[in-house]
Amino acid sequence: MDKHIPFFYNRFLNSPDVQDMNSAEKGAYLMLLFNSIEQTPPGYLPDDLDLLRKITGLPNNAWHKSKNKLLNKLTYSSTHRAYFNESMLNV
Repeated sequence: MDKHIPFFYNRFLNSPDVQDMNSAEKGAYLMLLFNSIEQTPPGYLPDDLDLLRKITGLPNNAWHKSKNKLLNKLTYSSTHRAYFNESMLNV
């Protein structure tokens, strides 16, 4: 079955943080969001920076330049030892 999520494009387009991202970072951020839905529990991304880099598809040098900017868009849960975006938790 195909899955879908509500995508609040106006939040994405109008976010100052996203506006500050280059095209590769925007794509990487979307990959993190979309992949979080497939994790257990859904909506969370594991606290594994190498795995997160692989999810983004960014080369190592681009990941090291961009990871703080990308991770700042997520919240860290010490309970789950994972990152999440509030909007992805109820998908």
